[in-house]
Amino acid sequence: QFVFALPEHRIEAVKYLDRIVWNKELRLDSVFGSMNGKGETIDKVIENYDDWKREKEEKEERNRLRQVEILKEMHTILGEMR
Repeated sequence: QFVFALPEHRIEAVKYLDRIVWNKELRLDSVFGSMNGKGETIDKVIENYDDWKREKEEKEERNRLRQVEILKEMHTILGEMR
């Protein structure tokens, strides 16, 4: 019988919804809590996902607003040079 399987050595990363919980290259393991997972396991990731997602979105919004500020400053500076 033919078995469809993914060789474990080919797995690069695993996500839970939008969050990377295991990454081979970064040595991140938030599934079992080893390596650079800092002891956080998948049950805690699931439990705290909504907070993580909200913090991520807030950080992205702050970054977007900062980019807008920088762009305005650049336009002001470049406008003065003309």
